Amino acid sequence: MDRIITSGVNRRTFLVGSIGTAAALGLSSRPGVASAAPTFKVYNAVRARPDLSAYGVPKRTMIYQNALVVNGTGDETLVKNTIQTNMTAGVTQACLDIEAWPLDSLPDADFAVNAAKYNEVAGWVKEVSPSFRLGWYGILPRRDYWSVIQGTTAAWYADNARRQVIADHVDDVYPSLYTFYTDQTGWVNYANANLTQAGIYNRPGYAIIWPKYHPSAPADIRGTFIARDYWRLQLETVLAHQQSAGSAIVGVAIWNDDSTWDPTADWWLETIDFVNDHNLG
Repeated sequence: MDRIITSGVNRRTFLVGSIGTAAALGLSSRPGVASAAPTFKVYNAVRARPDLSAYGVPKRTMIYQNALVVNGTGDETLVKNTIQTNMTAGVTQACLDIEAWPLDSLPDADFAVNAAKYNEVAGWVKEVSPSFRLGWYGILPRRDYWSVIQGTTAAWYADNARRQVIADHVDDVYPSLYTFYTDQTGWVNYANANLTQAGIYNRPGYAIIWPKYHPSAPADIRGTFIARDYWRLQLETVLAHQQSAGSAIVGVAIWNDDSTWDPTADWWLETIDFVNDHNLG
């Protein structure tokens, strides 16, 4: 898979460029100047599952649909066995990802049916252990780019508000901030709006970001790694939001679909720099 390489740019030149972009978008003017609140952490949710704790990046467990659902229906035995297996391995908190039950643009009656399915699974998790912390990937709030960019947010706000019935059954929220376009200003605006909407549920929030362009991005960039300065901007944006008044965001979880781990990837090297610059380890 193609990657965007910036290895020809030295560290000083790179930081000057990225800092300028961040300043133009209202972020911290220099990495390391504004220290993060103690609760903010960068979490490792990549599929390759490397142990990155030595870099100050602890694991955040993802539990996927195939460990929770059978033939489109939540399976109580499977759910409970999955949670028990994770707890035996020392896991006490996880992001659950079920994408079989759509919520977007549904009439209220259909929405209620699918919301009840999420809540049923959440209930089974809590029957195994009331203290196990769970949240759903990408539905609290609904990820929305164009409503923000076009300034047509009323329907989006209303849809997010009705999802409170699901939020009432979780401990955390995981807003998805995947990248669809090269427009960095657009991404920052979309991210901040989605992070703010995540706060309406009064739950700790962990933004989920991905160092690649989404599969639905334009054909010439989809599936490719985003540029290193763009990645740094995304990390800085989430941190800046966390430091703003009233933010519910407490961390960022990095997801990646690669099956093998590349410790030399630009996005990972920049993540290490970000963690070190802000003393997040």
